Amino acid sequence: MKKHVSVLLCLLLAVVMIFAMTSCGKPDNTNKPDIPDIGGNGEISDPTLGDIYDPNRPDYDFDYDYDYVKPDPPETEIMVKPELDPAYAAGSATKLTRMEGENAKVSLKATSSDIWKNQFSDVNNLAFDFRLSNKLCTRNLNDAWTVGTRVAFDFVSDKSYTVKMKANISTHSDEVYTPAGNFSIRSQGLNSKEDIIYSYADLEGIEIAREDTVELVSGGDANPTYFHFYVLELEVAIYEGNTQITFEFDNGRGCNIDYIEFDTSANITGWDDTFYMDGDTASGEDDGTMWYVSKQPTTSETGIFTATKYINGAYRTYNYSLPALEDENGELTEGYSSSVVEGKTQYSFDFKNDVYTFIEGEEIKATATLHENSLAKFAGGATTLTKSVGEVLQASDFEQVGGKSVSGIRIYNDKGADLGSALVGSYTMPAYPIVIEVVTLELPEGYTLYDCGNEQSNRLPQPVYGGVDKTLMNHSAAFGTVVSGTDPEDAMLGSVFTYSGKVSPMGVNPTTQVEEASQFRFNTVMSKNSAVVTLNKEHSFIYNIENLGTNALHLRLNQVNSGNSIEDGDTGVAIDLEPGESMTITINISFKKGSANKNALALFTVTQEMQDMKFGIAMAAKLAQ
Repeated sequence: MKKHVSVLLCLLLAVVMIFAMTSCGKPDNTNKPDIPDIGGNGEISDPTLGDIYDPNRPDYDFDYDYDYVKPDPPETEIMVKPELDPAYAAGSATKLTRMEGENAKVSLKATSSDIWKNQFSDVNNLAFDFRLSNKLCTRNLNDAWTVGTRVAFDFVSDKSYTVKMKANISTHSDEVYTPAGNFSIRSQGLNSKEDIIYSYADLEGIEIAREDTVELVSGGDANPTYFHFYVLELEVAIYEGNTQITFEFDNGRGCNIDYIEFDTSANITGWDDTFYMDGDTASGEDDGTMWYVSKQPTTSETGIFTATKYINGAYRTYNYSLPALEDENGELTEGYSSSVVEGKTQYSFDFKNDVYTFIEGEEIKATATLHENSLAKFAGGATTLTKSVGEVLQASDFEQVGGKSVSGIRIYNDKGADLGSALVGSYTMPAYPIVIEVVTLELPEGYTLYDCGNEQSNRLPQPVYGGVDKTLMNHSAAFGTVVSGTDPEDAMLGSVFTYSGKVSPMGVNPTTQVEEASQFRFNTVMSKNSAVVTLNKEHSFIYNIENLGTNALHLRLNQVNSGNSIEDGDTGVAIDLEPGESMTITINISFKKGSANKNALALFTVTQEMQDMKFGIAMAAKLAQ
């Protein structure tokens, strides 16, 4: 027994001695200056601290009171400018490799080379012209965007060389344009140690006079003022393996990019010439942009090439000029091909891996097919409808249901992609096949459907009166949602309003309560010209409210005409809806307060404290004449 006690005492004494060596033996740093941080990796170095703080110390067999974890080494960036391609001096064979700007990656205000937002899916950021390489160019790297916008070309090289490169870029100045200070061109790769290696092209001293440029965009939605192009010749680095060459907007005025072109003996591969920012194909597969000839050119007159895309709840359509079929010498314009089919001359041109074909003077037709869930068929009970491209879809194109005409439709392309909702009487037929689903029927006689809440900036309710954090609000675009009413046949097209919580640092979505008695207001433009909401005349409003959230909805709706000033005796309409429930509200009112107004003001008051809100809202009105 005594022997066991002796062993335990010895072990205890050893532990105490180790503790003393490691804690009491530390030098006194009380009056020493701060030790600087080196390298940005959290490691510090000071010889007086001993081996325990040496990042390169060996692993020990025993453990201290804490575990030392050696941090990862900092990421290294090394500037490397390779030798000039020896083929130039030797007169050896080289190869031209052209990369189109529209096939490049684009990032808006990017922060990391591996984070590519590609937010420029809008066709407004591409320019079209037969004289452009591949008929397209980017229109992104300009002064309309934030510093940090980038266009990047990724490829693989089998050699590391400094090579000759041409870049066809536009200028923004009517006088002299200087690339340096407006944008930079950076080459980047990896060495054998996986370190980042890079270099910048030398743009200093380059001046581009307007008279030395060529205007390559002659019409359409692109302003030709900013599309005077110049072929910039310079040297850039390419690296063995993956290389990225990036144009980054720095300040002042950037540029639009048609193409870059390398002349080198290195073998260049890995370039994706089928990627497009606005959709992978011209035919719009996978909900890309639809391109089509909306007006045929003739031998002497230009036509129109149209791009349409459904973006953020609205159709965006851009028209670009197609050249006349014959040039000034009476020859077929370069870019077109022609052939005779059944006695008629057929013209075609290539664009984004597709071929566009048309016969001069022949009316362009489009076919719509009826969706299986449609509330109504086409006139005469037909399931297909053919109309001219650009022709407006009318209520008379459909059968009436229960005495009501068609009001709203939802459109899909023939591949099933949802292209959003539209109102009959305003939607024009595109040149590609579509599928139409009738989703709403006409309103009662005399009523007009309005974009509820369209006056506000970013469509946010304004003003709000206490208890509501405006930064947590979101209001979707108009007519993107079918909002149910009390009766299924009374559905209207509208939008979605949400009020949701922020994620806390712990990753938990906290309770986001809307205080009882707080108010917010939707302002809706009824007329952009004269006042139409007048005093002492009865106006009628119809609202559909549908609870799209996961919590009960408790509101009161008053139609007001000024601020949050409720008319005397107006108790409003109670909105108490469980998730999934909906209702139709009719308000007939003569305003006494305020003055003649161009707007309709829907005031919502919170009647019970709620967590989160999400509801669909649609509004129609019949104004007093």
